[in-house]
Amino acid sequence: MKCRAITENEIRDIVSVHIQCFKGYFLTGLGENLLCMYYQEFYNENPNLFLVAENDDNEIIGFVMGMLDESQARKNFEKNNKSLLFARLLKMCLRIDGNAWKRVAGRVRSKLSVRKDAISASELPGKFGSLLSIAVLPDFSGHGYGQDLVRSYENLLVRYGCEYCRLSVQLSNINAIKLYEKCGYEEYSRSADGISYKRALVNV
Repeated sequence: MKCRAITENEIRDIVSVHIQCFKGYFLTGLGENLLCMYYQEFYNENPNLFLVAENDDNEIIGFVMGMLDESQARKNFEKNNKSLLFARLLKMCLRIDGNAWKRVAGRVRSKLSVRKDAISASELPGKFGSLLSIAVLPDFSGHGYGQDLVRSYENLLVRYGCEYCRLSVQLSNINAIKLYEKCGYEEYSRSADGISYKRALVNV
């Protein structure tokens, strides 16, 4: 496996990998075009935090991407695509899409209460970066490519002076949980449907 920086014209390729790897997830339900816009915002903000994995035939088989703690990419995506997001979310809810209802309910809960078991970004000591998305095509899973992508991404964060990497994962995503724990990530908070992990990068 070769790991390298992504080029802008490959965003649709990583969206294709995302769709194949995250069937039934909320972001996948937004559709290919909105997903491209989502990843484009993060690329525009910092293209250096995008990596793709290639096989020996130079085919993209996986990717990893994230953000630094001051990132505004997610907010920009929501702000720039309000009407499209609302229409898509409404359509998903009308189809009784469980993930859409969970996302709406989660947003409401977050506005009304503060999780006592959560550690906010500001409470993590030192500068940190976040790993937002990582995927390896099913035909190539089980060969350690996920671990290689995580380590390569951590090395990028170290170059930016980050001391920690954090991430969140759904409780139902058992394979991802196993990957992160194998890579040395430690749980620091938990909600009804997800776990937040962190890892010190001093020894990367």
